[in-house]
This record gives sequence, C-alpha cells and structure tokens, in this order.
Amino acid sequence: MNGEALLLFDGQCRLCSRIVSFLGWWDAERRIAFLPYQSPLVARVLPDVAPRDLAEAMLLVAPDGERHRGADALPQMLALLPGGTPLRLLLALPGVPSAARHVYGWIAAHRHDIGCAPSMEKGLGDPDQEEAAPCEAAGAVPASRPLLLGARLRQA
Repeated sequence: MNGEALLLFDGQCRLCSRIVSFLGWWDAERRIAFLPYQSPLVARVLPDVAPRDLAEAMLLVAPDGERHRGADALPQMLALLPGGTPLRLLLALPGVPSAARHVYGWIAAHRHDIGCAPSMEKGLGDPDQEEAAPCEAAGAVPASRPLLLGARLRQA
C-alpha cells in the first residue's frame, strides 16, 4: 500500500458529493482518494465488493487494507485528516458509536431527499436565484471520473 486510503461513495447523491468535496478540501495532505462506487474502476480496485453493498453505505479502505463501512468509517477517516483527532475522540465516547450508526443509517436511507432539498439547491432563501435543476441532473459526480484520483487508482 502507498499510505493512501480509498473512500467509495455514491456519486449520484448530491449530498454525498458535497461532503466528499468538503473532505477533499480538508484533506490537505491527500491521504484519501475518493471514488464514486458507480465508477468502472471499482471493479478493478475492489473486485470482491458488490455494488449493492456500496449502495447502502460508504466504504473506506484504510491504507493497511482494512475496510470500514458507514459510520464505522468516520473515526478512521478522521484519523487521516488534519485536526481530526478531537472529533475522533468524541466518536469514541460511550454510546456515541451506536448513535452515529443510527444517524448515519437514517441519513443514508434519505440521502437523495436530503441532498435535493430546495435550500441546498437554490441557496438559503435567495429569492433572486433561478429555479435549480432537478437533483438527478445537477451535482452528481460522473461515474467515470473520480473526484480526486489517488495514486492507488492511477495504478489500477
């Protein structure tokens, strides 16, 4: 391994794509590569992972090859991000991992509705903006293009 993690996410989910854009900004050291699970590269990089499983929750493949899904990926992701340790410690408090799994599960199940909320599409209450494009047509990451192509993906 090259010391880089890989995060597979739903590239057709506007909320997911926005979160990944933020994580890409936060990841100044480029320790995480981001790839929509709809990309054909996924089958080459992780041939044993079923697309059905990826549709349910994000998957983080740590630099050591260990895999973490959904809310369980958050502490490992935070460990890779500059300044992520305090949030990682909060996620380790008693009861928080279980609550995080429930919250993540609800968000994952409703992510397409959340990501398409009018306040996210148009901006918060700006009446001068034109009506936004439908969620399906705007903001999705093309499956053929990873947001941030890491060294692991360039080698695939």
